[in-house]
Amino acid sequence: MITEKLSKQLVLLGLIAFLGSILFLQLYVFIPSLLGALTVYIISRPFFQYLLSLRFNKSVAALMVILITVIAVLTPIYIVASMLSGKVSHALSHTSEYFEGLTQLGVKIQKLIGVDVLSNDTIGELKSFISTTLPKVLNFTLKILSSLAVTLLILFFLLINSLNIEKIVSDYLPLKPENMQLIKKEVKGAVLSNAIMIPLIALLQGVIACVGYVLFGVPDPIFWAVITAFASIIPWVGSAIIWLPLGLYLLSQNQVAMGIGLIAFAAIIIGAADNVLRILVQSRVGDTHPLITIFGIIIGLPLFGFIGLIFGPIIISIFILLLKIYSHEFYTPLSKKK
Repeated sequence: MITEKLSKQLVLLGLIAFLGSILFLQLYVFIPSLLGALTVYIISRPFFQYLLSLRFNKSVAALMVILITVIAVLTPIYIVASMLSGKVSHALSHTSEYFEGLTQLGVKIQKLIGVDVLSNDTIGELKSFISTTLPKVLNFTLKILSSLAVTLLILFFLLINSLNIEKIVSDYLPLKPENMQLIKKEVKGAVLSNAIMIPLIALLQGVIACVGYVLFGVPDPIFWAVITAFASIIPWVGSAIIWLPLGLYLLSQNQVAMGIGLIAFAAIIIGAADNVLRILVQSRVGDTHPLITIFGIIIGLPLFGFIGLIFGPIIISIFILLLKIYSHEFYTPLSKKK
């Protein structure tokens, strides 16, 4: 029988669910910014607490953290943008020369293996892809900057209200204190694992790529090493989107040994460095299973964009952890029931 108290409770829960769904649908676009702010908050919280221990005002300490965050995020973006500006303008003004080289390379490959890899249709599709991709890249850059502004705003309020927010979360989640600590530990470990792993892998791949580019005679090796480092962040294709075309470019310039050597070097050495570093960092910092990372990225990218690289694996890790917590808190094995 439904009592008056239960009926009121159900009505209130329905109203909360209704309004919550409206808020979620309208504010969904800001979820990546919220997750980005949470990431920076978890990483910077010890430093923020240290500033408070030095008698800094909360707002001043939060602004200092935000300033460091802006410098850390915008500096590499500025470096790449300044390096790319001249290269992009040169490439746009010499597009025909680049595609003529690709056509010649296609003829050589066809003579060598008997397969028309770079046909006229393929090169035409590549031209169309580049012409449609450049505006998207510029639009994506604007989205990153606007998302960063919202992220910093959320981060500011997270920092100055950190104790109150953590207390509210602890009070409203129906979990034992030890299980709350488990969740905090799991989230912190996963964030640090991915937040440290991504730039470390990028840096290492950039250094190794620079060595390979120098050894195999790639023009302007430092520039291409920096671009390779940033490309390593891209899921699935990674740094291959840079070193593979460079290897093909060397082949098109009749530097067959250099081109094959660069492709082999990059595929073996850079690929091995990627896998080894992921295992080392994740086992030492977050102890995240590689499969969780792989499936987490598959889930996270469509949901949250770039920040899904970090929060996709976290979602899976938290899901598994909640199953364990439920088992510990509410499940009684059949052997004990008898």
